[in-house]
Amino acid sequence: MNKIPLAYADVELQLAAAISIGDTSITLSSANDDDGNALPAGKYCFTVDNGSSNKEYLLGQLNGTNLTSVVSVSRQGVESSGAARAHRVGAPAILSDFAAIQRVVDILRGQETVDGANPISYDAEPTLTDRKELATVAYVLDNITGGTVAFDSQIVTGVNAGETVAAGKLVYFKTSDQEWYLADASVAVEVNGVHMGIALGAGTDGAAITGGVQISGSYTTTGLTAGATYYATDVAGVFGTSAGTTNRVIGVALSTTELLLVPVTPESLTTDEKAALVGDGGTPSATNPYKVKSKTVTAGATINGATLPVPVYQNTTDNEFYACDANDTAAMKYLGFAITNGVNAGDFNVQFSGIVSGFTGLAEGEEYYVQDAVGTIGTTIGTNEILVGVAISETELLIQKGQRRAAGTFSIGTVTTDVTLTTGFRPSVIRFTAQNVVAASTPDSMRLECVYANGALSALASIVNGTSSQVSESTRLYDVNNWPDYYMTFSVQSITDTSFIIRYTETGTYDQGGVVIWEAEGEI
Repeated sequence: MNKIPLAYADVELQLAAAISIGDTSITLSSANDDDGNALPAGKYCFTVDNGSSNKEYLLGQLNGTNLTSVVSVSRQGVESSGAARAHRVGAPAILSDFAAIQRVVDILRGQETVDGANPISYDAEPTLTDRKELATVAYVLDNITGGTVAFDSQIVTGVNAGETVAAGKLVYFKTSDQEWYLADASVAVEVNGVHMGIALGAGTDGAAITGGVQISGSYTTTGLTAGATYYATDVAGVFGTSAGTTNRVIGVALSTTELLLVPVTPESLTTDEKAALVGDGGTPSATNPYKVKSKTVTAGATINGATLPVPVYQNTTDNEFYACDANDTAAMKYLGFAITNGVNAGDFNVQFSGIVSGFTGLAEGEEYYVQDAVGTIGTTIGTNEILVGVAISETELLIQKGQRRAAGTFSIGTVTTDVTLTTGFRPSVIRFTAQNVVAASTPDSMRLECVYANGALSALASIVNGTSSQVSESTRLYDVNNWPDYYMTFSVQSITDTSFIIRYTETGTYDQGGVVIWEAEGEI
């Protein structure tokens, strides 16, 4: 940093030694002012040989009688290192203010910098109003860091209306024609996935909106309810304290005349979408695919979920909710727990995911299942396996929904037969073993192992008398006493939401009988 030279009036000294051209160090005969006071160390400017053709302005750092880092300053203020002229011993050296003034001029013009150890400051804190005035540190801190920042409104100007628009109307931006239209909360596409704002003036179709559209900041109007939240309403262009069909917040009233606008952009979520996102309600939709933790639904019978949470399912006939029953194939499609009381055709709340509280005496860490007693759960599996969750405390259960399983057996007759097998769910994988004698190792016996998956039935193994056979027809169970003319062919038929059919078809006279052992898996 450059220091501004020190200025002293009417101090005349002499050179104690001659100066040659280019010298950067000078010795003076004295370093006292006219009152006999020693000059403090600092930067000074001297006029040497004043009144002669050899006159020169020299600038340097004075310490005692030694002047170092000497530069020559031209009458135009241009500096060059070292003396530009030679001077004799005893030549007059008068303290001059020329170079000091020139340095101040250069600093004010921004051509020179100021000493960082001694920054320029006001003698008192000023009141700043003009944008061209120099700001103080205090002014900056008060208005930016930890201070009060003026909140300017964000206004989009030079925009066109897509229809007749008046000042103060709520509008949205339509990307198809890049114009602004009145926003109506009963039309979701006018308040969801769009930019919204308030028209500051009038506009007609295809013409500019006077003053533009304010999209954020403090909007000044009248008749507001201080502290109230304002929404888009079902009346086009109107905002109010009651939400429209689509729950879209547009601002909060700071006073009866000042509305702080909430910026609405294509990425903004509605209140319902935010609630659904955190799993606390809301309505899922194509633009809001979030899972709902709990929801108000309609009961099909009396359910006392407030006393103790009740596992429920939804009847596909009337779309109402009923208590689950592990012994009733129509009541096995468990969806969640009723957590409030409900009566036939009345509303009540069902929790579909997360942690359900309100139980008593649960065994921590144990899996719980729907029981054969309607609307109850326990650690044992009922007639059908319906997992509802895992206890994480004596009063809380974490909802879990896994695969459903069912199994059973039936006897093979001697004629073509359809055997209906009830599961209580829609099977996605079916496995069965068909065997024409009780013991697979018995002579003249055969066992067929099959699996049904992805809509097709195939054999896993065909075993005759305990060894793999060379049978190519994979779903045939042969009468080994009448090989290869008599056999049963197996297929899977009529898969529904609660059952499926295994059909065995006789070819020839199959008289060995047998048994089928089956199991099925499916999703909740």
